[in-house]
Amino acid sequence: MNEESSDSSPRSFGQYATAETGAYQLNNQAKNITFNSYNFAVGTQAEPSEAEQSDEPPAGVEKKVPRWVWVVAVIIAIPLAISSACEEEARKKAEAATFPSISDPLPYGVANSDVFQAMKSALSDCAAAKVAQPTNCPQSVDAPSDEDVTWKVLGDPANGAKVAYKDLILHVLGVAALSATFRSYSGDTSQVVVVRFHAKLNYSDDGIVLKELIAVSKNVGGEVKKSDPGIPADSLKAATLAGLKQCVQSKTAPMPAGCPSIRGGPSGDRATWALATDPIANAKVTFDTTTGLYRVTGSYSLTCSYKDIFGTHKWSGSANYRATIAPVDTSAEFVLAVQE
Repeated sequence: MNEESSDSSPRSFGQYATAETGAYQLNNQAKNITFNSYNFAVGTQAEPSEAEQSDEPPAGVEKKVPRWVWVVAVIIAIPLAISSACEEEARKKAEAATFPSISDPLPYGVANSDVFQAMKSALSDCAAAKVAQPTNCPQSVDAPSDEDVTWKVLGDPANGAKVAYKDLILHVLGVAALSATFRSYSGDTSQVVVVRFHAKLNYSDDGIVLKELIAVSKNVGGEVKKSDPGIPADSLKAATLAGLKQCVQSKTAPMPAGCPSIRGGPSGDRATWALATDPIANAKVTFDTTTGLYRVTGSYSLTCSYKDIFGTHKWSGSANYRATIAPVDTSAEFVLAVQE
């Protein structure tokens, strides 16, 4: 190996060279060349020292972080910072919001139903947004990606809502339930998001137009209590059974988003599921006055034949489930079921 040095004097037998990680070191007694943590000497071969075997750089040599690490860190940090800023702004708005304690009479010719219709239209527009935290909307969900989130309004957000009119602004305070379906690190995921909202609407001769729709804390405006629409228990159980039967039509294991997944269950493709017992035989129905949704709880047993890289397998298991059912006018709609 060619080397440049200011020392041109001849070297004696006692002078030697060492090699480690390509760094050059010179001193008055030896000329050291570092390479792959081995020590080579003229006429002798020494065992590598503990310092030479270490992955740490030699003393005095700064360990540098590759540039690509900084690039990746910045790419990850920027969306997180933006998301955090949006969440903080929404939190401040929620805490600062107020709802009129005393209402003026509604404008002539305006009924509560007209105000509710404008509010529902605004919520529908929010549900059409395919992002985790739609701007100017009350709902949000913790999803790995801010995109490709499917929202759906569940039940009636006007149920239990309050209306007030103050300073030419129409106010609506209520609770809305929405389903959110998205891709998580563990696969397709479906959640129910419940949000307390405050809608402000401008009224003029041109009609009712949304001014603001935000999430608010539970301390704003007092209690919002939803009334039971009175859907028969048999109809709710039938909707639950139809939803679970749709789940077992899946050809994958675990079953898709919105379907129960037994812990320790099968994982593979080309799956054939079947209900081994009647899942509504001993089911119980309750109504949640906070969300306006029904809960159906029960037990079920499943069998599954599926394939993976090791071949074809048969599996069976049982568990308790909790199904969420949303009222739709006088009927019921299966939303999702999870393992209890």
